[in-house]
Amino acid sequence: AVAIDVTTAKWSRCRIANLAAYDTFLVVASKQVAAGIDAIVSRTYTPGGAVGATVQLSTGATNQTAPDVGGDPSGATPTYFAVVWEEEAGLGDRDIRCVQVQVTGAPRSSPITVTTAITDDHSPRISRTNGRGGSSLQDWLLARTADNALFLRHMAANALRGGPPLGRIRDFTVDRRTGRLDLKRDGSRPFVDAGRIYALALGV
Repeated sequence: AVAIDVTTAKWSRCRIANLAAYDTFLVVASKQVAAGIDAIVSRTYTPGGAVGATVQLSTGATNQTAPDVGGDPSGATPTYFAVVWEEEAGLGDRDIRCVQVQVTGAPRSSPITVTTAITDDHSPRISRTNGRGGSSLQDWLLARTADNALFLRHMAANALRGGPPLGRIRDFTVDRRTGRLDLKRDGSRPFVDAGRIYALALGV
């Protein structure tokens, strides 16, 4: 196991990706930097145990959450990580930010805003191309889950906890905080969970 953070700081929503050409991983997370304020941070590590410095990727002074990261399976260089996250720009206005990150962990450029309209954009996702280096996290996971019936059963039980967003009398249940129906979370989740479980069982 590799210790990515051993401080008292709160890291949450951690995500990981790999650059196959360098066999290097990048861990991104939402880190609490002040009361009610999170920033997006990252840290590289290699299978050999080398861990890079913690780098703050977000530059805004408002709350930055829900990070995701994509790698690159290509063996050619140079390749870069791509990191996206959610920025609270104002009341009812959340934007999506993006930045490329070099294998050293340093941002390749300043973050850009993917969406700028005054809309509530949230939960960004990026390609799950996490690379297939010599010590690929995906290979490690598949080797340990394909024949693990107990693990797959627990995944199925967890998936079944998230029922459809249906109320009792011809209505939908909505998010208590926003009052909206989240189709990404509540509508597509059963299909995504089923696909994930079958993929792990088949070693895909």
